Amino acid sequence: MNTFKLFFFLLLNLDRHFVSGSPSNDSSSSEWSTNNMLISFCLIIMLILLSVNIFLFIKLNKIDRMTDRLIENNPLWSNGYIIKRN
Repeated sequence: MNTFKLFFFLLLNLDRHFVSGSPSNDSSSSEWSTNNMLISFCLIIMLILLSVNIFLFIKLNKIDRMTDRLIENNPLWSNGYIIKRN
């Protein structure tokens, strides 16, 4: 959640030189380059977080389905009881 706040903070606080599109002198050129690098960094971080989120979603869904099957086959398992079969 904090990464999203940082990302939007950086997007909202971009320098006017970056928004206008063309740097006018060397100092604004370096600011434009820095802002460009920050946006690229934020986008890379967002893509990494998105891929981790998708991966965890898939894995947790798999665990949930396995748990559902286990409860279906052994209903008392969810209550903490162990059924001994011979």
